[in-house]
Amino acid sequence: AWASPFFRPRLAGLGERLAMLQQALAQCDMDALGQWIEADALEMHAVMMTGSPAVQYLSERSLELVAWLRQLRQRTNLQAYFTIDAGPNIHIISPLQQQPTVVAALQEAFADLELILDRVGSGPRFCTNMLS
Repeated sequence: AWASPFFRPRLAGLGERLAMLQQALAQCDMDALGQWIEADALEMHAVMMTGSPAVQYLSERSLELVAWLRQLRQRTNLQAYFTIDAGPNIHIISPLQQQPTVVAALQEAFADLELILDRVGSGPRFCTNMLS
């Protein structure tokens, strides 16, 4: 990471990013939260891809899913956002009540996709005045 030209700016921006995430959470703003988590995931992968040695974890299929999800959001009112682990795996974050719609759209667009629905306990609560 230290060899990437993007790593130091990433570190320098962490305070601002944290403040913006906290603000999105405090305001129950799923769209703002989603935009920040997506940007962070892509920035992390940019650091890995521009380091020395460069590491490319994202697959063509991963990038296809990211582009598809962004297009889905533009066409619908779904609040579904991605994050990416330190590998090729895309994780979709959405309100629980929208999960069936997101899952159906994923299964239609990516029939061969291995889909894992995950939730710990009763699941996270984004805001007390919203459904999970």
